[in-house]
Amino acid sequence: SSMMKLNKGRLQVGFDADFAIFDLDQEITFFENQFESKSTNTPFLGYTVAGKIVSTIRKGVQFNW
Repeated sequence: SSMMKLNKGRLQVGFDADFAIFDLDQEITFFENQFESKSTNTPFLGYTVAGKIVSTIRKGVQFNW
């Protein structure tokens, strides 16, 4: 974001690498016990969706799920 002078929004040298990697061949069903937040108010409880996050990259550090 250039307005706030953050190194975000691009996959380029000098920018923070913040992104997620999805496996579109996997599915996930949302259950209440999966939430890290204390809040569980979501219309998606019980829904199955295509695509599962398998890894996230935050500031160039990889986290696998």
